Amino acid sequence: MDKKPKIIYRVFLAVMSALFLVLTSGLALAQTNADTNFNVNVDANINSAPDAVPSVEPITTEIDELNQQIEAKRQHIDELKRQTQIYERQLEGKQNERASLQSELRILEDTIGQTAVALKLNQAEIESLQLEIRRIERDIVAREYDIAAHRDELASLLRRLYETDQTSQLELVVQEQTFSSFFSRVQNLHALSTSIEEALNRVLETKRKLEAGKEDLTSKQTALDEKRQELEGQQALLEDQESYKTNLLDATKNSETKYQALLQELKQQAASVDQEIETLIQQVNDRLAARGEGVSFVQPGQLSWPIDTSKGISAYFHDPTYPFRKIFEHPAIDIRTAHGSTVTAAADGVVAIARKVDWVKNSQGQILWSAYNFITIVHGGDLATVYGHLSQVNVSEGDTVKRGQVIGKSGGTPGTAGAGRLTTGPHLHFEVRVNGIPDDPLKYLPPG
Repeated sequence: MDKKPKIIYRVFLAVMSALFLVLTSGLALAQTNADTNFNVNVDANINSAPDAVPSVEPITTEIDELNQQIEAKRQHIDELKRQTQIYERQLEGKQNERASLQSELRILEDTIGQTAVALKLNQAEIESLQLEIRRIERDIVAREYDIAAHRDELASLLRRLYETDQTSQLELVVQEQTFSSFFSRVQNLHALSTSIEEALNRVLETKRKLEAGKEDLTSKQTALDEKRQELEGQQALLEDQESYKTNLLDATKNSETKYQALLQELKQQAASVDQEIETLIQQVNDRLAARGEGVSFVQPGQLSWPIDTSKGISAYFHDPTYPFRKIFEHPAIDIRTAHGSTVTAAADGVVAIARKVDWVKNSQGQILWSAYNFITIVHGGDLATVYGHLSQVNVSEGDTVKRGQVIGKSGGTPGTAGAGRLTTGPHLHFEVRVNGIPDDPLKYLPPG
């Protein structure tokens, strides 16, 4: 039985499968290039004659140049990180200084400087990611050219295999003058099969690297989007810090005496608000218990976010960088948002406080400064939530509200109605209290 045709037939099937993989990957890569703004005609590359396959050398040179730019950018990033660490050490040394206007201004200067460096760092990381994305894109094109070249190599080997397949073993013996030449012909056939296998392996390896490159490209693009969003948050934070410095200087007229008076005023205001919240929460709970009423107990992690979080959190619970940390520990999270954004109830509950005063005025009715508008909602299980710096209040004390119900509008812009005496910028102040005591809201909210 003639085994050679069967061997050749199996090799033929393997080669055809390889060609199918090559053509399929080429079509898929053409779509990838469309998605990444490439202007490379993959089908034309793959279906071109061997001498029409574009040279990969210019792309390789470009990739080398991109690698050099990426390395330079990484060195710049490392330097910015070192500057950030210097600011962190300086701030740590100043946190325990006596509360004074000059101390606060020095801390503000370092905080603003640190944020400015963080902004530059983020921008450098974005530029580095853009370079890495460009490098991956060019590497994908280079791999496509490799596949085109491997395809032509396989096609050439296939033609040779087909020509060999047209001659039977008997014809080979008759055609060849000596056994040595016949044996050499058989060895050539074996070498041809080995070459086909090696070419197929090269195609498959190139295809694997292409798939890995596409995955890496997707990952880098996702990281780039996240960095851009982070950059927006840092820009807003820098604006808030500079705004707070301006407001502080305006409120104190650069006077230490006025600064100390302001501290006392803010401490008294914070203590008064805290006591009011604690008292009214207890009163509502007692009233509901006496009537046998109540709302569903809210487990940790089961509150809803009261406002859109796409702009991020500007201050955390007991945040050591909080501007008023020398007056009181920050009992909430500050969610950065545009002034006038919709605020909703984080869970079902009963409104204990719906404070809308807007302005603090003197006995003659003249506006002295912005008042602090806020809402407190009592939920089940001795849990309550507080929503502060509101520009609009849409509920009244004693109202029953449902999760997601609109209760007001955000505020916090310095000098606007309901924003409070001093504020760092537009945001929602959001507290969670258990038995009247503030707790970290992030423990009760889903990941956001």
